[in-house]
This record gives sequence, C-alpha cells and structure tokens, in this order.
Amino acid sequence: MTRALDGYVATAVIVAVYVLTLYGGRASTLKSDRDSTEVIARRFLTTTTSSIVSVALAIWAIARGEGGVDVAFIDAFDRERWGSMRRALGLSPRMGAWRACAYGLVVALTLLAGEWTSSTARCGRYRELTSSGRTMWMNVRDFAHAPLMEELVFRACATATMRASGASALAASAWSTALFALAHAHHFFAMRARGASFALALRSTRNQLAYTSAFGALASRVFVRTESLVAATTCHAACNLIGPPTIPPLGERRRRTIITALGVIGALCVLVRF
Repeated sequence: MTRALDGYVATAVIVAVYVLTLYGGRASTLKSDRDSTEVIARRFLTTTTSSIVSVALAIWAIARGEGGVDVAFIDAFDRERWGSMRRALGLSPRMGAWRACAYGLVVALTLLAGEWTSSTARCGRYRELTSSGRTMWMNVRDFAHAPLMEELVFRACATATMRASGASALAASAWSTALFALAHAHHFFAMRARGASFALALRSTRNQLAYTSAFGALASRVFVRTESLVAATTCHAACNLIGPPTIPPLGERRRRTIITALGVIGALCVLVRF
C-alpha cells in the first residue's frame, strides 16, 4: 500500500513542478500573454528543464522498483537494465519509431474524423492557423515543443513511475489522465487575472478540462499500447493541429449528425481496434 501511495505522490509532485514552472519568473505570470514571444521562450526553457528533472525522477523510481540504485545500475555498460529503462519511458518501442509515429497519427485522425472531414470545420481551423496574429513560435509550441514535453511528463514519466510502484496499466493511465486534466485548471486563474468574468473563465476551463480528460485517456491508451513516446507525441501534435471537436448549431442537423456519428465511430474504433 505504501509503495503504491508513493507512486501516486511522486507523479503528483512531477506534474506540480512542471505546471509551476510555467509561471516562474517575472516574464511569465498569471497576467502574462501566453502567446507573446518572451513568455513562450521562457516557458520553453523552464518546461524543458522540469521535463529533464521529471525523467531523472522517473528513472530513480524505476530503479528503486527494480531493487535500488547501485554502481551496476549507473554503469553505462549495463545495457539490459538501461534497455528496460528506455522501454518504460517509451524511448525504445518494439514496433519501431516510424510505425509508432504512424500509429499515433492514425489514432488521432480516426478519433477526430468528424473535424477534418468537415469542410466548415476545416476552413475555420485553417483561418485560425493562418491568422496574422499567429507567430512561428506559437506553431512551434503548439505542434512540437508542448506535445513532446507534455507527453514526456504526463505519459512517459508519470506512467513509468506508477508502473514502477506496482500500479496496473489501467491505474497508471487513469491517474496520469486525471493529472493531465487538472494541470490545465490554471487557465481559470489566468483568465481571471486578465479580467475575464467568473462565469466565462469557469465555462472555458470546464470545456477545456473535458477535452483534455478525453484526450489524456486517448494518449494514455496509445502510450500503453505502443510503449512509445513518439506515438503519443504524434497523436498529441495531430490533435492540436486538427483542433478540439466542435458541435454545430442545432439548425445544422445534417452536419451535426454526421460529425457526431463520425466521432462515435472513431471512438469505438480506437477502443476496440486500436
């Protein structure tokens, strides 16, 4: 029981450190514009640093679960033990990096089929991504850096730490999903600090928590199924690119029905086939 509790506490600490570093220093506070180049650059540095710390903590947790850290473990030539470390963190997928990447992409496209097959949703997303206010650094953050760092922390490190404490794959996935959703609650306080009303901030954060919970469960399934960080990262980046599911107005019954049906079919395919 104590060992299992250690796993829950350790992963919570890893996630807390990652989230708190988003607001480290004067250049990045709750009132800061998250899309400004200065804030993005600082968060690149802080989240990368905290991710490295997370990997170190996860390796320590895995080593502890395997009997402790000793000289043999530190020896770079202990290939078998380091190999198990890399597999636990999703760095050595058995299916290979390219197949894992394709797997993550197919899962994202299947689940969000209703979005990228809808011309209306596709055009709206295209206008959003090509707007004059969107910078190169925002694209790097949304489609490369953030997916990699978040999957490294919330999937690889959290799952590996939980599994090392004796938790099942289901328990590890559920806990990492819960932490991933809760880690986005800071957007409520950021919106309030920038002057948004309580109702608006609550509604926006509620919708975001719902989406991140669903996505977190999907990414956890991809990671556990493939044992690949690149698969989960590709899935994350693709979902960010396509955008969250949109619900058409009630007046657009045909489009609403098609998108809903495709979403349900995609979810079933992911759960059953993938």
